[in-house]
This record gives sequence, structure tokens and C-alpha cells, in this order.
Amino acid sequence: MSSCRRSRTSSAGNVVKIRSVIYEQWLQNRSGAISAFPTLLVEGDHDALSSAIDAFNELDCWAEVLNYIANELRTDLTLGDALLLFWTIHGFSLGEALNGDWHLLVEALRKHLPAYSGPAIWLYRGELRARHETGKYGIAWTPVVEKARQYLGRRHGIGEGPSLVLATLALPEAVIAGPCGHSKDIGDHEYVLDPRMLLEVRIL
Repeated sequence: MSSCRRSRTSSAGNVVKIRSVIYEQWLQNRSGAISAFPTLLVEGDHDALSSAIDAFNELDCWAEVLNYIANELRTDLTLGDALLLFWTIHGFSLGEALNGDWHLLVEALRKHLPAYSGPAIWLYRGELRARHETGKYGIAWTPVVEKARQYLGRRHGIGEGPSLVLATLALPEAVIAGPCGHSKDIGDHEYVLDPRMLLEVRIL
């Protein structure tokens, strides 16, 4: 094995070891982990964030984390941007942890992001039929119909159940945030909506 390859292998092993140590620290200090999380978001510490995600999933305390960010901290636009990026990247696993109940994330984002100042906008979403029938919607919507259809195909692909493409005219007060840079870069152009404030949702 070349010295370069040994170096990469050693480095990867050290990263795993560091993540493991941080993970164990989070498990042993629940309140400390929760209070440290906003700083990790702003700093973008990937290894620590990965460990925090694992620990918070294990502790089942995401609701506490988001409640802390929404209600215990002063408004911080930098934190808001970091939380929006975190959700854009890790939204799927976060949604599973929250069991689809997004209200705390909505409140945390609304607390730390500037109010949306754009016009009402038509947005689309690939959603499970069962959720539509009960009026439960996710917070990620796109102005690009084809993107909504792509996510619909992913739902079919992983066997979540019958799905459909939905459309809504989102009024400004229902929009938490426009697309972040990462969402634009990957072509999703996702808007974050407060599902509780949608007046009408149609099947496309």
C-alpha cells in the first residue's frame, strides 16, 4: 500500500473515531448537545453534525432541539440560513424523526429568517395520496412541475404508496422562505411553506 493510500485510510479511520467520540458525548449530555447544536449549524462542522443527527435520532429529541431554537434563542439570521441549508440537505431523515409534524421546524425557521417579501406563487409537490386525503402536507414545494413529478417517482420507487402531484397558490404569509443557494444549485428551487396556512390544494 502506498503512503498516500495509507494516509487516506488513516484519515478516514480518524474521522470515524472522532464521530464516535462526539456521538457518545451527545448521548451522555442531552441538554448540552441541544444547546450546542445551533453553533454547530452556523459553523458547518460536518463531522459533529453527523454525530449530532445520529445522537438526536437515538435520543428521539428533535422536537426539543427545534423548540430550543424556536423559543429559547434570539433571532439570528445566520442561524436561520444555516438551519434552512441543514433542512434542505437532511430534510428526509428529519421528517421521519418528526413523524411528518413540521410545525416546530416551521416556527424555528420563521423565528430566524426574514419575512418573505415576494408575491403569491403557484407551487407544486409530489405527495402521498393518504396524506392529501387527511390534509397533511410537507413543507417543501417547488415552482417546477417536473421536479414535483420527479419526487413523485421517487415515492413510487421506494414503495411509500399511491402518490399524486399537488398544486397550491401560496400567499406570501404562507411562505417561510424562498429557495436557498443549495436548492437552486441542484435544480429543486424549493420554497418552504407553512402547510397550516394553505388555503387550497389541488390535484394536478
